Amino acid sequence: MTLSVVKNLCLGGLLMKSEKFFTKTFTAIAFVSVFLIFSIINLPSKAKAATVPVQLYYSQRITDSRWGTSHLKGYIGIQNIAFQKKVTVHYTTDNGKTWIDVPATYVKQNLSANNEEIWKFSTPTVQYGQPTTFCIKYEVNGETYWDNNNGNNYTNDAFGKSTVYASSYDSFKNNGQKYIYLTASSKYSTGSVKVRYTEDGWKTYKDLNCRYISAYNSVSTPQWDLEIPISNSKNQVQFDVIYEVNGVQYFDNNFGYNYIANF
Repeated sequence: MTLSVVKNLCLGGLLMKSEKFFTKTFTAIAFVSVFLIFSIINLPSKAKAATVPVQLYYSQRITDSRWGTSHLKGYIGIQNIAFQKKVTVHYTTDNGKTWIDVPATYVKQNLSANNEEIWKFSTPTVQYGQPTTFCIKYEVNGETYWDNNNGNNYTNDAFGKSTVYASSYDSFKNNGQKYIYLTASSKYSTGSVKVRYTEDGWKTYKDLNCRYISAYNSVSTPQWDLEIPISNSKNQVQFDVIYEVNGVQYFDNNFGYNYIANF
């Protein structure tokens, strides 16, 4: 056997070994890459969550019929993660010396938000002017989520996701004329508030500007009011509240159901 033949055989063996080595290495790299891609795609849902799935919309101090007392009510938005769930409001009226839990209750689906439920809460009666500080706990699927206003908690009349809401409204007659009187609360005192209402099921509608009446009594939020004359032939009116500031409009449409006033 000549030297050239030996060299060719050795070179051939090396090439075959190299080919097997690179084939195995490529296979290993491909497997790791697929595994990593699969792992990234299947990250736990908690890692994908951008926000905590519970947040206050607003809370409102309500004066009781008995003079000198009041209570707090509010509305909460939660993501419908599972059917079994528990929402609790954790509150104090003595600057954190004692904390009390009151359960929130389901109200309805929020038609204006995807997969969100609206829950409400109401605290027991306290002395008027006594501040109520609170946060919200949401328990679902073995997890507990909190909305504590970024560590500051909420107090009395507070805004979370809402920017404006109808504080109260009433329908009445005066000298044979039908009216709706309403008040609205806004997060800011600048800008303007108007009411959009319809007497024919939204075939047509009208916008009327509200009057700014500032904050009154112990209510700390800006207040607006409006008296709307209604056609005497109409027995039902639907309306929404719109707050506009810096060219941006914020709606309170009763979570997609509109407000309804009957005569």
